[in-house]
Amino acid sequence: MDSETKITISQHELVCLLDTDFLLTKRLINDKVQALLLQLATALSKEPLSASIATKPPKISKGENYRGLPYWVLDYPADFGQESILAYRTICRWGYEFSFTLQLSGEYLKKHQAALLANYSLLKSQDGLYLCINSTMWEHHFGEDNYRLFDEVIGNEAGLAAFLAEWDFVKLAFKMPLEEWDGVVERGVEFWRIYENILEY
Repeated sequence: MDSETKITISQHELVCLLDTDFLLTKRLINDKVQALLLQLATALSKEPLSASIATKPPKISKGENYRGLPYWVLDYPADFGQESILAYRTICRWGYEFSFTLQLSGEYLKKHQAALLANYSLLKSQDGLYLCINSTMWEHHFGEDNYRLFDEVIGNEAGLAAFLAEWDFVKLAFKMPLEEWDGVVERGVEFWRIYENILEY
């Protein structure tokens, strides 16, 4: 930027700059989101988990810039290898939603592919179950270029078999409005149980 260019600020930006209360509130929200995710991790630790991933402790991470906004992630249960992933990811996106995602790739996907096919009817019957259709597994928004409802993408068991043959990862996701904060722990466990019923240990 030219050093002679006058830097201006809009009235709205100035109001935000003068607002100290918002950032203090944001800090409180951050603490509460992390505490909520820790509660969910504690509840999930009481569920029957695969021996191969149950010993790995919960991991809560956060950032300030997923598509320009803050976010928080709980990975538990999860096993992230260099080439294989099995992860149950709970994500809170500022301004958008909570999401509960099963992410499979590599050897974990090969291991559970037959179970996914065998449980096609269970997958099809889940209201609000989304399937990632993006070429990357590292996008988490619910835009139509990233997630579509499972029953809109997969028409039958043969369609699921074709999808699994083509893709090197699978991401299934449910979402909840931020306004349903009080139900996150209960629903997070419920969604994990659905995924667990689909997987084959």
